[in-house]
Amino acid sequence: MLSQALSVYALAGTDRNKQWINIALSYLKVCESGPNDELLTHQEDRATYITNLVDSLKAAVDQLSERSSFLPRARSMVSLEV
Repeated sequence: MLSQALSVYALAGTDRNKQWINIALSYLKVCESGPNDELLTHQEDRATYITNLVDSLKAAVDQLSERSSFLPRARSMVSLEV
Protein backbone atom coordinates (compact mmCIF):
# COMPACT_ATOMS: atom_id res chain seq x y z
CA MET A 1 0.00 0.00 0.00
CA LEU A 2 2.75 2.47 0.84
CA SER A 3 4.55 1.86 -2.45
CA GLN A 4 1.26 2.45 -4.27
CA ALA A 5 0.76 5.74 -2.43
CA LEU A 6 4.25 6.86 -3.44
CA SER A 7 3.54 5.82 -7.02
CA VAL A 8 0.32 7.85 -7.07
CA TYR A 9 2.23 10.96 -6.01
CA ALA A 10 4.82 10.35 -8.71
CA LEU A 11 2.26 9.73 -11.45
CA ALA A 12 0.08 12.68 -10.46
CA GLY A 13 3.01 15.06 -10.33
CA THR A 14 1.76 16.24 -6.95
CA ASP A 15 4.03 18.34 -4.74
CA ARG A 16 5.81 16.35 -2.11
CA ASN A 17 4.12 17.75 0.98
CA LYS A 18 3.91 16.70 4.63
CA GLN A 19 1.65 13.78 3.75
CA TRP A 20 4.13 12.49 1.15
CA ILE A 21 6.96 12.85 3.68
CA ASN A 22 5.02 10.79 6.23
CA ILE A 23 4.29 8.10 3.64
CA ALA A 24 7.94 7.97 2.58
CA LEU A 25 9.13 7.73 6.20
CA SER A 26 6.62 4.95 6.92
CA TYR A 27 7.78 3.12 3.81
CA LEU A 28 11.42 3.37 4.87
CA LYS A 29 10.54 2.16 8.38
CA VAL A 30 8.86 -0.94 6.93
CA CYS A 31 11.85 -1.52 4.63
CA GLU A 32 14.22 -1.28 7.58
CA SER A 33 12.24 -3.81 9.59
CA GLY A 34 13.19 -6.57 7.19
CA PRO A 35 12.74 -7.94 3.69
CA ASN A 36 9.22 -7.62 2.36
CA ASP A 37 8.57 -8.57 -1.24
CA GLU A 38 5.32 -6.61 -1.33
CA LEU A 39 7.10 -3.29 -0.79
CA LEU A 40 9.09 -3.18 -3.98
CA THR A 41 6.81 -4.85 -6.47
CA HIS A 42 7.50 -2.21 -9.11
CA GLN A 43 11.23 -1.85 -8.50
CA GLU A 44 13.90 -4.28 -9.52
CA ASP A 45 16.83 -2.54 -7.86
CA ARG A 46 16.09 -2.03 -4.19
CA ALA A 47 19.25 -0.05 -3.36
CA THR A 48 18.69 2.43 -6.19
CA TYR A 49 15.02 2.87 -5.30
CA ILE A 50 15.77 3.48 -1.62
CA THR A 51 18.59 5.91 -2.46
CA ASN A 52 16.33 7.88 -4.79
CA LEU A 53 13.56 7.90 -2.20
CA VAL A 54 15.89 9.23 0.52
CA ASP A 55 17.20 11.92 -1.85
CA SER A 56 13.63 12.94 -2.69
CA LEU A 57 12.75 12.94 0.99
CA LYS A 58 15.66 15.26 1.79
CA ALA A 59 14.63 17.63 -1.00
CA ALA A 60 11.00 17.66 0.16
CA VAL A 61 12.00 18.42 3.75
CA ASP A 62 14.33 21.21 2.58
CA GLN A 63 11.59 22.70 0.42
CA LEU A 64 9.05 22.51 3.24
CA SER A 65 11.56 24.09 5.64
CA GLU A 66 12.18 26.96 3.22
CA ARG A 67 8.44 27.62 2.93
CA SER A 68 7.96 27.40 6.68
CA SER A 69 10.81 29.79 7.43
CA PHE A 70 9.44 32.28 4.88
CA LEU A 71 5.91 32.39 6.36
CA PRO A 72 6.76 33.89 9.78
CA ARG A 73 8.81 36.64 8.11
CA ALA A 74 6.02 37.35 5.64
CA ARG A 75 3.46 37.53 8.47
CA SER A 76 5.61 39.93 10.48
CA MET A 77 6.08 42.14 7.42
CA VAL A 78 2.33 42.26 6.85
CA SER A 79 1.66 43.14 10.50
CA LEU A 80 4.22 45.97 10.32
CA GLU A 81 2.53 47.45 7.27
CA VAL A 82 -0.88 47.60 8.99
